[in-house]
Amino acid sequence: MIKNIFSTPLARLLLFVALFFGFVFYASFISYNEKKLTTDKQNNVQKLQKALVTKHTSPVLVTKPKPKPVNLAIDLSAKSALIADINGKIFYSKNLHTKLPPASTTKIMTAVVALENYDLNDVVEVPYYCTTVSTQKVGFVVGEKLTVRSLITSMLIFSGADAACILQYKNNEPQIFLQQMNDKAKELKLKDTNFSNVIGYDEPDHYLSAIDMYTLAKYAMNIPEFARNVSLKETVIVSVDGANVHNIKNTNELLFTHDNVLGVKTGFTDFARDCLVFEYKLNGKKFLGVILGSENRFEDADKMISATSNYLSTLSSSAGK
Repeated sequence: MIKNIFSTPLARLLLFVALFFGFVFYASFISYNEKKLTTDKQNNVQKLQKALVTKHTSPVLVTKPKPKPVNLAIDLSAKSALIADINGKIFYSKNLHTKLPPASTTKIMTAVVALENYDLNDVVEVPYYCTTVSTQKVGFVVGEKLTVRSLITSMLIFSGADAACILQYKNNEPQIFLQQMNDKAKELKLKDTNFSNVIGYDEPDHYLSAIDMYTLAKYAMNIPEFARNVSLKETVIVSVDGANVHNIKNTNELLFTHDNVLGVKTGFTDFARDCLVFEYKLNGKKFLGVILGSENRFEDADKMISATSNYLSTLSSSAGK
């Protein structure tokens, strides 16, 4: 019977039309669903990406470029020298990483270790050995009793080698004190530095570079007791019992010739030649100068301060135009 229904031409045409439209509808339905699935998938991916960016993406870190060195033109006798502000911007440099003998600028580290490990009010008795040191000394006598504060002041202002020695031998463990100096150097990442004594004697394994001295001095000047001491022009050191009085004057001549100089420390040996670390202030800004191996440290320092001042004046004039 089914065969008879589709035996006429009209019936077959109707069947063909029905099948054709059925196929077209089916194909459209499939295409629509595929497009919808694709669109939904894309929307979901976009939503996921947006969520990830919102919740988990770290902020972009903007690294500030390091300030370029100025490199002032200065004719110095020093083997190595540096001018930099306390933010690390270099204005002049010469043989920054050359390892050189630091002479008595060594005592900056001696003071730092004493300040960080001793009580300033502790009383120390002067041992005989420390009265025999063969370089500049205050003149303490055997058995004299002094506070740690007085010894640090004597060492920083007058560069007293006897004071440095007494501090090292305070606990009768001189090698431990020396090790603490080298440990502090490592802590401060002083890569061109090694200490073999607390005074500044010339020895093969006793050296320091200008860039390391800058780092050390900058650190030391942030210790209030240190900064106070190196700014003093002169003072009086009195033994605990009041029997011994020592009048001392700062070896840093810049304190007497430049009102804007704040410290720090001098040094000299025949081998190391003149050494000097000094902090000064210009236009409200602090600078550190380092001089190693100079034939005239104060003349070199004058040139460095003047060159910095002239540069800042020129900079200020240009900005005002």
